Amino acid sequence: MRATHKGQCQCCGAVQKLPNGVLSQHGYRVLWNSFSGICAGASYPPYEVSCNLIASFIVSAKGQKAHYEKFQAELRQPATEAKGWWHEYISGGWTAKSRYAWNLVEIRVRPGHIRTLQFKNHEGVWDRFDMYDYSWKTLLDVATIMNKARADALNSDIAALERYIAWQTQRVTDWKLTPLTAMEDS
Repeated sequence: MRATHKGQCQCCGAVQKLPNGVLSQHGYRVLWNSFSGICAGASYPPYEVSCNLIASFIVSAKGQKAHYEKFQAELRQPATEAKGWWHEYISGGWTAKSRYAWNLVEIRVRPGHIRTLQFKNHEGVWDRFDMYDYSWKTLLDVATIMNKARADALNSDIAALERYIAWQTQRVTDWKLTPLTAMEDS
């Protein structure tokens, strides 16, 4: 059915078409000719008509925030093994974009060297750390520093979840039945 109106998503707030009175699929990427990552608000009534899903999105965001905070506290403890979180550059090639990703990696002193550290990269190959001078630290000290960097990086994710929770809470407070927006004829 062709959409005659559009409305706002209860999950992400995006304005989408409303075929059959529910939000169209959105928030996805097309990978290998299929959808990946459809928004949780797709196929549900828009915010103008209902806000009944928002409570579940708030609960989910609070759970994710609690998980991040617990993980962050664990990362701030001294390392107990020669492994740490590393923000690794991953070259994409022809199937994917190049990107950075946080990976838990093994670390070691390069065999035959006293000041060169290595980490086992995402491909299982030992790679050189250019950031750490091993001359004054133990491997556990280096792993602790690496884990602290990962913990610090979680601050932006936690802040984003706090903003999302506040935004969604305000939407529930402000909610009232509102007319849908008619689609313009093209």
